[in-house]
This record gives sequence, structure tokens and C-alpha cells, in this order.
Amino acid sequence: KNMTMMTITMNSLSPSTLLPAAKASGRCPPSLIRNEPIVEGGVFEMAMLRALDRTSQGLILSSEPNAPENFTSAMKMASGSSSDARTLEQRRCLLLAAIGSTAEIMPTNRTLKNLLSAGMLVTIKLWLDDILSGKVGGVDLLLHLLSNITPLPVSKQMVTSSRLGKTVSSVEKHKICVAGANETAIKNRIQEVKEHWSASVKAMKNGAKNIAKGSNNVSAKRARDERATPAVKKAKQEGSSLSNLLRKVETTNNAIERSNMSAAESARLKAQERDAKMKEKLATANAKSAELKQDAGRPKKDERRIHWADSSGQALTVLNGGNTDAKKAAP
Repeated sequence: KNMTMMTITMNSLSPSTLLPAAKASGRCPPSLIRNEPIVEGGVFEMAMLRALDRTSQGLILSSEPNAPENFTSAMKMASGSSSDARTLEQRRCLLLAAIGSTAEIMPTNRTLKNLLSAGMLVTIKLWLDDILSGKVGGVDLLLHLLSNITPLPVSKQMVTSSRLGKTVSSVEKHKICVAGANETAIKNRIQEVKEHWSASVKAMKNGAKNIAKGSNNVSAKRARDERATPAVKKAKQEGSSLSNLLRKVETTNNAIERSNMSAAESARLKAQERDAKMKEKLATANAKSAELKQDAGRPKKDERRIHWADSSGQALTVLNGGNTDAKKAAP
């Protein structure tokens, strides 16, 4: 029910809606949220509301392009000296709740990353200095600050350049912690900050190495390809030219061979035909010669055939070599 009311309240952009939404989120200690009158025309409240995602159920930073600018403006108004310490304490509580809630729920939030990259930890370090010096806030704001910076996705460069990590470590020896009623709670929060930040730094370092390694691999491969490309192209061109030349030579040789084979085959066939004809003629001639020799060696037969006179008393007819001679008998 509280979340539903907070969403409805956040959707109506009015300075008076910020504190009810913060109370409903459960992210702010009651001791730090008081019904202070809205000052300066509510410019702080409006800037922070514009930086929040009004559709989410919580103090989550918006991913809109103008969200980082609005949140940075609200942080400046929570860091100035024009307002009293009570007002600054409440504003810082609200802003810390927003970044801590976003880091827990949406660690890859674009606005949160932009704020961290822009040096947000430097401002938070100044807020921590104010707590330790007793200017703004006390133990409640200290515990609230430590709790909400714990889940931040920080890098080594962010921690070292802001010097926030060193300041957090120094709190254990500060009078606000030593021998105080909240010493154990403070030290536990500090230990959580150290553990989570160490893990975040290591994860980002490994991620950067992997990205660099992948980039180097891509660059090295590209360089190898670029170096190899001319040789490969040349080899391909030479190979292609040689292949084309070999194909042409092979085609020419095949054509010549086919041509030679056709001529030889034709000549062979013609020779066979001539030989066959000669053999046939020779066989015919031999056969005739043999026949003539046989006829010459045999005595000739008398081909005459004598026929007696027939019953009518006609003269004899002699057939000689197929010729017929008729002779009359002597009287």
C-alpha cells in the first residue's frame, strides 16, 4: 500500500511530494526525515524529483538524459552553506538514499554511472568530512552514509582519486566511533564498505582486462590480416594466373592431342582400307593366275560331237566348239 501511494505521489511533480515518497520507501531513518518547511521555493525538491524515476516503487534514479544534471544540481544545493545544518542533513539523507537504492536495485543504471564518473564520490567525501568535524550530521547520518555507499559500483580510480576510501578507513580511529555506543555498528558498516568496494574494484579490473584483451586480440588479428592480406592477395593472384595458364596449356595440349589423334586415326583407317583393297585385288589376281596355269597344263578336249543321221536320212551334223556345220553325205 505504501509503495502504491508513493508511486502515485511521485507521479504528481510537486515539492511537497518528496518527503512522503522518501518515508514510504523505508530508505531513510525517521530521525533524519522531519517535516521541515520547504525553503527556497522547493527548488531542491523539484531538482531531485526530476532526477528520479517516477514510475518506480522506490527512490530510483531515472535514466532520462537530463537526470544526471538535475541530481547534480540537487547535490550542490545540499553541499552549500547557505542553508542551515538541519536542512543540509535532510537533503543529504535523501540524496544518499537515492544513490544507495539505485545501486542495490539497478547497479548498471546509466545515471548512476554518469554521476560516479563525474566525481560524485568527491562530494560524498566532503559530506563525510562534515560529519567527522561535527558541522553537518552525526552518528545517524554517518551510518546512513556508510550503508548507502556500500553497494556503489566503484573502480580503483574512483576510490583513490576521491580519497573517500582512505577517509572511511580513518573513521574507525575517530572519536565518533572509538568507545562510543555505536562503535560496533560503525565498524561493521566500514567492513562492509571495504569488502564490497574491493570486490567491485577487482570485478572492474578483470572486466577492463577482458575488454582490453579482447580489443588486443581483435587488433592483433586485424594487424595480422592486414600484413597477410597483400601476400595472400598476391599468392591468390599468382595462383590464379598460374592456374589459368595451366588450364590454357592443358586445353591447348588436349586440343592438339585430339587433333593429332584424329589425323592419325584417319590415316590409320585410310591405310587399312588401302591394304584391304590391295589384298583383295592381289587375291583376285592370284586366283586368276592359278586358274590360267591349270588350264594351260591340261590337254584340250575334242569338243566335237557327232550325231548320226536321223530317221529321215538327213546328213550328219557335227558340232565343233559350239559351231554347227552341215555336210551332205556323198552319193
